[in-house]
Amino acid sequence: RFSAALALTLGAAVAIVSAFWLASLVERLEAPRPGAAARFDWKFGLMGALRYAVAGAALFVAVRLVPAQIPWLLAGLSTVVAAIVVEGLVEIRKESRQKRNGESGPG
Repeated sequence: RFSAALALTLGAAVAIVSAFWLASLVERLEAPRPGAAARFDWKFGLMGALRYAVAGAALFVAVRLVPAQIPWLLAGLSTVVAAIVVEGLVEIRKESRQKRNGESGPG
Protein backbone atom coordinates (compact mmCIF):
# COMPACT_ATOMS: atom_id res chain seq x y z
CA ARG A 1 0.00 0.00 0.00
CA PHE A 2 2.88 2.38 0.63
CA SER A 3 4.11 2.18 -2.96
CA ALA A 4 0.62 2.87 -4.32
CA ALA A 5 0.25 5.90 -2.03
CA LEU A 6 3.71 7.10 -3.03
CA ALA A 7 2.87 6.79 -6.73
CA LEU A 8 -0.41 8.66 -6.26
CA THR A 9 1.33 11.42 -4.32
CA LEU A 10 4.16 11.75 -6.85
CA GLY A 11 1.69 11.98 -9.72
CA ALA A 12 -0.37 14.60 -7.92
CA ALA A 13 2.73 16.62 -7.05
CA VAL A 14 3.86 16.69 -10.68
CA ALA A 15 0.36 17.71 -11.79
CA ILE A 16 0.09 20.51 -9.22
CA VAL A 17 3.52 21.97 -9.96
CA SER A 18 2.84 21.76 -13.68
CA ALA A 19 -0.52 23.51 -13.26
CA PHE A 20 1.05 26.35 -11.27
CA TRP A 21 3.76 26.83 -13.87
CA LEU A 22 1.26 26.71 -16.69
CA ALA A 23 -0.89 29.33 -14.94
CA SER A 24 2.07 31.66 -14.59
CA LEU A 25 2.95 31.21 -18.26
CA VAL A 26 -0.62 31.95 -19.32
CA GLU A 27 -0.65 35.12 -17.20
CA ARG A 28 2.35 36.36 -19.17
CA LEU A 29 0.43 35.93 -22.42
CA GLU A 30 -2.16 38.46 -21.28
CA ALA A 31 -1.49 41.97 -22.58
CA PRO A 32 -1.01 44.48 -19.73
CA ARG A 33 -3.44 46.97 -21.31
CA PRO A 34 -5.67 46.98 -24.41
CA GLY A 35 -3.66 47.28 -27.58
CA ALA A 36 -0.33 46.44 -25.92
CA ALA A 37 1.76 43.53 -27.11
CA ALA A 38 2.02 40.42 -24.98
CA ARG A 39 5.31 40.07 -23.14
CA PHE A 40 7.54 37.40 -24.62
CA ASP A 41 11.23 36.96 -24.05
CA TRP A 42 13.77 34.17 -23.76
CA LYS A 43 12.82 33.56 -20.11
CA PHE A 44 9.26 32.83 -21.18
CA GLY A 45 10.40 30.12 -23.59
CA LEU A 46 12.90 28.75 -21.10
CA MET A 47 10.24 28.43 -18.39
CA GLY A 48 7.99 26.52 -20.79
CA ALA A 49 10.77 24.11 -21.70
CA LEU A 50 11.88 23.80 -18.08
CA ARG A 51 8.37 22.87 -17.02
CA TYR A 52 8.35 19.88 -19.35
CA ALA A 53 11.89 18.90 -18.41
CA VAL A 54 11.11 18.90 -14.68
CA ALA A 55 7.80 17.07 -15.18
CA GLY A 56 9.50 14.48 -17.39
CA ALA A 57 12.34 13.96 -14.92
CA ALA A 58 9.92 13.64 -12.00
CA LEU A 59 7.82 11.13 -13.89
CA PHE A 60 10.93 9.17 -14.87
CA VAL A 61 12.01 8.99 -11.22
CA ALA A 62 8.49 8.02 -10.16
CA VAL A 63 8.33 5.19 -12.69
CA ARG A 64 11.74 3.93 -11.55
CA LEU A 65 10.75 4.10 -7.86
CA VAL A 66 7.37 2.37 -8.17
CA PRO A 67 7.23 0.55 -11.51
CA ALA A 68 4.33 -1.69 -10.47
CA GLN A 69 2.10 1.26 -9.53
CA ILE A 70 1.71 3.08 -12.86
CA PRO A 71 -2.13 3.22 -12.62
CA TRP A 72 -1.83 5.09 -9.31
CA LEU A 73 0.73 7.43 -10.82
CA LEU A 74 -1.67 8.21 -13.67
CA ALA A 75 -4.50 8.74 -11.19
CA GLY A 76 -2.36 11.26 -9.35
CA LEU A 77 -1.52 13.04 -12.60
CA SER A 78 -5.20 13.40 -13.44
CA THR A 79 -6.21 15.00 -10.12
CA VAL A 80 -5.84 18.57 -11.35
CA VAL A 81 -7.90 17.89 -14.47
CA ALA A 82 -10.58 16.13 -12.42
CA ALA A 83 -10.69 19.04 -9.96
CA ILE A 84 -11.14 21.55 -12.79
CA VAL A 85 -13.96 19.48 -14.28
CA VAL A 86 -15.73 19.24 -10.91
CA GLU A 87 -15.32 22.98 -10.31
CA GLY A 88 -16.73 23.73 -13.76
CA LEU A 89 -19.74 21.49 -13.18
CA VAL A 90 -20.44 23.17 -9.83
CA GLU A 91 -20.31 26.61 -11.48
CA ILE A 92 -22.65 25.49 -14.28
CA ARG A 93 -25.09 24.16 -11.70
CA LYS A 94 -24.99 27.42 -9.73
CA GLU A 95 -25.64 29.46 -12.88
CA SER A 96 -28.55 27.27 -13.93
CA ARG A 97 -30.11 27.62 -10.45
CA GLN A 98 -29.72 31.38 -10.60
CA LYS A 99 -31.35 31.56 -14.02
CA ARG A 100 -34.18 29.30 -12.88
CA ASN A 101 -34.81 31.47 -9.80
CA GLY A 102 -34.55 34.69 -11.80
CA GLU A 103 -31.48 35.93 -9.97
CA SER A 104 -28.75 37.84 -11.74
CA GLY A 105 -25.24 36.44 -11.53
CA PRO A 106 -22.05 38.28 -10.62
CA GLY A 107 -21.12 40.16 -13.76
